[in-house]
Formats: sequence, C-alpha cells, structure tokens
Amino acid sequence: MLLPRALAYRLGSGAEAPTRDALSFVSAISPGEVAVIDGGGACRGVGGYFAFGNLQAPLFLSGLPPVILLREAQASPILIASIDRLMQELREALPGGDLLAEHLAQTLLIDAL
Repeated sequence: MLLPRALAYRLGSGAEAPTRDALSFVSAISPGEVAVIDGGGACRGVGGYFAFGNLQAPLFLSGLPPVILLREAQASPILIASIDRLMQELREALPGGDLLAEHLAQTLLIDAL
C-alpha cells in the first residue's frame, strides 16, 4: 500500500480499529523491525516514507490516488525479493548497508508505482 499524501488512514482491521497517522506510525518503527497492529492478522505490509524536496513533487503526488494497494498476488517475484533484501540490509547493519537500503527503497517505490 502506498499512501501518497500526509493524511490519517485507518491502519488495522475491522470497523473498530483506531485511526492512526500513517507517517507517525511508520516513523516510530526502527529500520528493519516489525510492528504489529491490533495483535496481527492476515494482512501484512511493508512501511516507510519518502520526503520529496523538489518543486515538481506536489504535481507528481497530486496525480496519484490517495491509496495504492499492492496485493501479494500482483507483486512480482523481483519486488518480493527486493523487500526481503531491504529488510536484510536494515537488520544486519553491514558497511555500505545504509546506502544499499536507500537505493533498494527507491527501487521499490519505482516498481510499486
């Protein structure tokens, strides 16, 4: 799921799930760590955020829908392997891993879009 705008989204399952600010929630998770919402369940996701600093960013982001949902069945094996590699780089903290993780995250964004 991609959330192109800094809005509050319902992260959880069921109508009673509390509304959480997605950016605040994702920002509070340490790189490479796993967060569980409302005890977990059948839905899994990968989270992160990008900060765009150029003048064209608002135009680009305004052209995207408010939520982009990527289902596992739609994900390519390359996308899934890239997510696994990104998580590995974030957890192991090897020399050069931060730079590699940054580039993998950018690649994931491009692949997802």
